[in-house]
Amino acid sequence: MVGFTNLSSILSATELVSYLNNVFTAFDELMEKRGLDKIKTMGDCYMTAGGLPETKENHAELVADLVLELIPALN
Repeated sequence: MVGFTNLSSILSATELVSYLNNVFTAFDELMEKRGLDKIKTMGDCYMTAGGLPETKENHAELVADLVLELIPALN
């Protein structure tokens, strides 16, 4: 996330963890809606995959559509 380092210097630890929890929960819901899989989260990183472990012919489209939904979820 762009600006995460700056944000972490402004928020308390509790606020920062709450913020990440809210963001990643929203991301998880969008992933489930599209049938995509979260690989892992680490700090401010969120890794996902389309078409794994089960093949999906439209995996690239699903991931591209997901990206367009992730941006508003940050707000």
